[in-house]
Amino acid sequence: MTHDPLRHLSQLRGLREQLQQLPTESPQRAEVTAALVAAVMATRPAEHPPLPWRQRLALAGFVLCVGLAGYAATGSLQGWQARPPVDAGEAMVQRLAGRLAADPGAASAADWAMLGRSQAVLGRDAEAAEAYRRALALQPDADTLTALADLLATGRGGALQGEPAQLIAQALALAPEHPRALALAAAVAWQAGRRDEAARLWTHLRELLPADDPLRAAAERGLALQQSGRP
Repeated sequence: MTHDPLRHLSQLRGLREQLQQLPTESPQRAEVTAALVAAVMATRPAEHPPLPWRQRLALAGFVLCVGLAGYAATGSLQGWQARPPVDAGEAMVQRLAGRLAADPGAASAADWAMLGRSQAVLGRDAEAAEAYRRALALQPDADTLTALADLLATGRGGALQGEPAQLIAQALALAPEHPRALALAAAVAWQAGRRDEAARLWTHLRELLPADDPLRAAAERGLALQQSGRP
């Protein structure tokens, strides 16, 4: 069957929205989360030709799809981070983790990145960060660099200075027009008080993206915030 990234993206979004709508005590949460984890684990970038940036952005992680202006202004990430009680989904992730741990020399960067994404879905941020680092040690790439930067910043209440900013700079060195990295770089500049740099990055991001892209809307909100003169 032909791999359809847009269809897969739609499936991921649908599962995510379904999980968000379920009450915490709902017995369906474990089932839906297991399906979501399975969908994330089905994404294996190394086994397919490189996807267009818009599809890679959506498949790389779930954290940054937020209002970038609010993120930059408040210094906090409001991305989706599930902490559901998981049985089947967690079991799948543990099997993957066990396989990689049993023979780490045979694991690829894509394997470790997939484990990182799956751990992040389960809210296991420390394990996700370690998996991302293992992936980067094998093969640095902009998707994993920005995913790790976003994850670290989330654990710091949204603060991007320090290692997250360094990771974002590395991502842009590898892929200067990577939308997620540009969005985070604008937030780095805003948090550091470099308003003109943030506006330049937001403007560039807006020019790269189609009108219906959520990151373009976030960039436009960031520009409106900058023009309003708010701190």
